[in-house]
Amino acid sequence: MPLPAPIVIEHRSDLPVLLSIPHSGRTYPDWLVDSAVSGLRSLVGLEDPLVDRLAWRAISAGHGAVIATAARAAIDCNRAPTKSTLTW
Repeated sequence: MPLPAPIVIEHRSDLPVLLSIPHSGRTYPDWLVDSAVSGLRSLVGLEDPLVDRLAWRAISAGHGAVIATAARAAIDCNRAPTKSTLTW
């Protein structure tokens, strides 16, 4: 199963603000959950839960955003592939 694309919200404000919300994804591929020692429970702790919801006020004011939908455990946009936070 391919990972879902992030949500990209177009910038409509005069201010140069673009929100990046890379750890809000809550979509976990089956292969990831199946390979985690403690299942989904061990992966959820890597999320920044509900940060995407905090951003909606700024988004409604016209600021653009890139919001991850795939779980951080599956793809972490802030880390090189060799710098995984997972311990298997």
